Amino acid sequence: MSASRCLCFLLGFLLPLPLSGFGQTPPDGHTVEGNLMHPESVAHDAERDVFYAANVGEELATTAKDGDGSIARLAPDGTVESLRFLPASDDATLHAPKGTVVLDGRLYTADIDRVVGFSLDERAKVTEVSLQDKDVSFLNDVAVVDDQTLVVSASRQGRLYRVDLDEKSATALDVDVPGANGLTYAASEDVLYAVTFGGEQGGQLWTIELGANGTVRDASARTILEQGRFDGVVRRPDDRLLISGWGVDGDSASPPALYRVADGGSGSVTTIELPNWTGPADFDCARTRGCWIPDLPESAVRVVRPGERIK
Repeated sequence: MSASRCLCFLLGFLLPLPLSGFGQTPPDGHTVEGNLMHPESVAHDAERDVFYAANVGEELATTAKDGDGSIARLAPDGTVESLRFLPASDDATLHAPKGTVVLDGRLYTADIDRVVGFSLDERAKVTEVSLQDKDVSFLNDVAVVDDQTLVVSASRQGRLYRVDLDEKSATALDVDVPGANGLTYAASEDVLYAVTFGGEQGGQLWTIELGANGTVRDASARTILEQGRFDGVVRRPDDRLLISGWGVDGDSASPPALYRVADGGSGSVTTIELPNWTGPADFDCARTRGCWIPDLPESAVRVVRPGERIK
């Protein structure tokens, strides 16, 4: 056999092999295996091309200060790389982490009544912003505004708080959002999007225009699903919003789904059903990786590729 034919043979043999760690990505419908414990939120780290899942704990105790919360690190091939990536030592404790974001090499997560930050390189806690003086008990999602500012939702209060990471302070935005849950921020327009979970308002999408220092210039709500229970929201590069919803409680005709809303939230709504799901929670999407969505009550994270599900 000639050297060139030998090389071709070897390449033909090697190329079909799984390329875990070299860009392989799971298909639509893939379930991440690895003993996740009630993951409530997933965040993509674009720099490292990995995902992080915030685990509430062995029990679905969303407000219990029991110390069994953790952050798992998920590989882009759809496996659990580290079940307890954070905290990495007993020097830090998480109770029931929920909304999670990655910013400048740090991970920030909402944990009942505080926002906790970790260095991803050192796997160590680097900051904590307490909101105990705000009488909150269910901080839910987190959105990045800039390199020193976050917004966090307090679901039971129906309030949104601007968190200054330098000052370690939190200030309520001048807007009431009953059932406030998922958040995402569009920096190019200074627009904060919020979705709501249950209650009289149902599943709403809020569009909140922010001014200097977190002032609210305008706010409007659009009801997308009467009695709906919305959880996470992501804005895609094509100006569409994706919203995860638990459906309408007790209504089999309105099961869990993703809702794709065109034109920055003002356009048409497309429903993408999620068969056999229970509670699609706070999620994130990556350009070539799809959307990684926790099914909170089922202790699962599943990959959804919305474009493949819309016929």
